[in-house]
Amino acid sequence: GLSGLGGLGAGTVAPLATMMGLFKSNKDINSAGVSTKASSNHSQVNEDSSFVLGRFAGVFDGVGGISGSERASTKAREQAIKNINAYMKKFGEGYINNLTPDQAEKIIGVILAGINKTLVNNKLGASTASLTYTGKDFVVTANIGDSRVYALLVNKQTGKKFLRRLTRDHNPLL
Repeated sequence: GLSGLGGLGAGTVAPLATMMGLFKSNKDINSAGVSTKASSNHSQVNEDSSFVLGRFAGVFDGVGGISGSERASTKAREQAIKNINAYMKKFGEGYINNLTPDQAEKIIGVILAGINKTLVNNKLGASTASLTYTGKDFVVTANIGDSRVYALLVNKQTGKKFLRRLTRDHNPLL
């Protein structure tokens, strides 16, 4: 199974227990971005890796204390990008840019399973993962571990911006 630390890799390839979510908006969503920050517990070592590719975005964080995890987040990002590019080549960018929430959820699930297999087969430690697909009026999220996804929203009445957390931390032991 997965490592007891809530990450991808560091074990045998098994079905992934992910936290999937759907965020619907009545307004068009026109951008996505990523940000990473090392915690104060290990601020000298940032094992984070991220990407934005079309409507997909991902953040990965190597799980400290497991050998090879400093490379795991980079390999996870590379594998996600490779899988997304393969989907774009197979189905066309137009199709990938217009997925339904169900289609996006299925593709994200396949991408996460591929990342897990790659990390396990290459004995690369473990990494958390958060992937998103931003549709025209929805965001599909999936996360393993404690890499989080937030939406930047605007209060219609005041114009003030605020963050809404879209994911819950995943712990495979609970």
